[in-house]
Amino acid sequence: MQSDGVIDAAEDFIAPVDEGDLSEILGNLVENATRFASSAVHVSASASAGEVIIKVVDDGPGIPEAALHAALVRGVQLDSKGGGNGLGLAIVSDIVEAYGGRLEMANANSGLAVTIHLPW
Repeated sequence: MQSDGVIDAAEDFIAPVDEGDLSEILGNLVENATRFASSAVHVSASASAGEVIIKVVDDGPGIPEAALHAALVRGVQLDSKGGGNGLGLAIVSDIVEAYGGRLEMANANSGLAVTIHLPW
């Protein structure tokens, strides 16, 4: 299914991470969001209070609350349709933690919101 995407970030926005690591983070998050979105994916980036916040939100089915933590475990694949290997979110989490940041996941109004907080 094709999804529409929106990127909301300042033109001169700079994330405090290596370019390859940022590509890995965004690649995994956007790929997951696109796979599960009904029609839209929204990516935003901002800086405030000594941290950079990157958020990827889709309008798909979300993840059951009880399974949110399991989604970050290597090899755990929550998608019964296949297509993934259960590594993407675990890799993102590992990279974010290596920079002293944190990853939050929550079901949004409709879909999943993944928020990355990185110290600035």
